[in-house]
Amino acid sequence: MSNMIENLSLYPIIDTTYVPPSQMQTKLEEVLQGGASIIQLRDKAGTTRQVYELALKCREITANYHIPLIINDRLDIAQAVNADGVHLGQEDLTVKIAREILGPHKIIGVSVINLKEATQGYEDGADYVSISPVFPTISKSDTRKPAGLDVLRQVAEAMPIPVIAIGGITEENLEQVFTTGCDGAAVISAIFAQQNIREATLRLKTKITEVYERRRNI
Repeated sequence: MSNMIENLSLYPIIDTTYVPPSQMQTKLEEVLQGGASIIQLRDKAGTTRQVYELALKCREITANYHIPLIINDRLDIAQAVNADGVHLGQEDLTVKIAREILGPHKIIGVSVINLKEATQGYEDGADYVSISPVFPTISKSDTRKPAGLDVLRQVAEAMPIPVIAIGGITEENLEQVFTTGCDGAAVISAIFAQQNIREATLRLKTKITEVYERRRNI
């Protein structure tokens, strides 16, 4: 397992819908203590200044843990706080433009729904693609029709870059998701809607490690 894939195996998205900005630092510490290997910050509601200030605080914490911080959508914020990368949707700036702006060393991910979009993302220079959503989800209101496990498997088999699953992923269906050959799972409510964030993260991390070990021994 490459370092890149290992970093993407458990990919919590800390969203201000679930975690108010006033609690962000505490909750971020908890998820990092639980074993998150990468963090994405998503704030759809804040002003540019508010998102910047929040991202700056998150950047300080993730840097202390030596964990990559990815900013959702906002290329300007990612640059301003020197984040490790940006995650783009189909309605955002293209991966090609983002790569031109950020250069070769930053991480760029893109949400896709099928193999055609995944191929385009790869050709444009994405470091990873995420099938979004795999299952129905309440964490995002602007999602498209779920892709399902068959599409996730198809993309995972075809892509030479890591493929991440997102949308409706829980502790219960996590193993099923990883049987497709995908490289990681991005989660929101499976961690941040739980009473104990650190423990929820640790449980998911442990389960993913077990799945990888079984995969290695097949």
